[in-house]
Amino acid sequence: MADEERKEAAAPPRARRSSLSLLIYLAVLTTGVWVLVRFGLRLQLTEFLARAVSQTGAEWVMYLLIGLSILSVGVMLERWLFYARRAVEVDEVRARLERLLEADEVRAALDWLGQSESMEGRVAATGLRHFGRGPATMEEQMLASLAQERLGYEARLSILGTLGNNAPFIGLFGTVLGIVKAFVDLSQDVAGGAATVMAGISEALVATAIGLLVAIPCVIAFNALREKVKVAVSNTELLARTLLAHAKQSPAAQAGKGTGDGL
Repeated sequence: MADEERKEAAAPPRARRSSLSLLIYLAVLTTGVWVLVRFGLRLQLTEFLARAVSQTGAEWVMYLLIGLSILSVGVMLERWLFYARRAVEVDEVRARLERLLEADEVRAALDWLGQSESMEGRVAATGLRHFGRGPATMEEQMLASLAQERLGYEARLSILGTLGNNAPFIGLFGTVLGIVKAFVDLSQDVAGGAATVMAGISEALVATAIGLLVAIPCVIAFNALREKVKVAVSNTELLARTLLAHAKQSPAAQAGKGTGDGL
C-alpha cells in the first residue's frame, strides 16, 4: 500500500513536467518558424499565404472532392454486391436446418451450410463442426466466428462514414480558399469592384456544393449498408439459437467430451 501511495503521489509531478516540456517544445518550434520566415526569408506570413492561395484558389479542393466521390461510389458498389451475393432467406434456412437436425442429419446440415458464403451459414457451420463437444463449446465457437465474420461485413464502411462526416468541411475549406483568392484579386484589380469579388465568391461556393453532393450519398449509403449488417447479425443469432436449442436436447451433443467434432 505504501508503494502504491508513493507512485500515485509521484505521478502528477511527472505529468506536469511532461506538459511543461511539450509547451516549451511548441513555443520553441513556433518561434523558430517565425524567425525563419520573418528574418530568414523576409516574408510576411499572411501575405505569403494569401499569395499562395491566390494562385490555386479552391480548384484543387474540387478535384480532391471529385476523387473522393469516385472512391465512395466504388465502395458503395463493392459493398452492395458483397451483401447481395451473401443474402439468404433466413426463414427457409432455419426451416431446413430444423428438419435436418430433427432427423439427426448433422453431417448433412454441415455439408449444406459449409457451402454458404453468408455470415449466417458460416457461423452455423462453425457450430455444427463442434456439435459433439457440447452446447457451451458450440456457443463460444459461434461467437468467435460471428466476430470474425462481422469484421468482413463492416469492412470499408468506415470510408463512407468518414466521407459523410467530413466532405462538407472539405468543401467549406475550399470555399474559404476561394473567398481569400477573390479578395486578393480585388486588391490587385480595384477597378473591377464588386464584379471581381462576386465572380470569385460564386466560384468558391461551388466547393461547398460539391462537398455536400459527396457527403449526402455517403451518409445514406452508410446507414443503409449498416442496416444490412445488423440484419445479417440478427439472422445469424437466430440460427445460432436454433442450433443451440437442438444441441441442448440432443443426446449426442450432451454426451460430448471435447474430443472431436462428434459428427
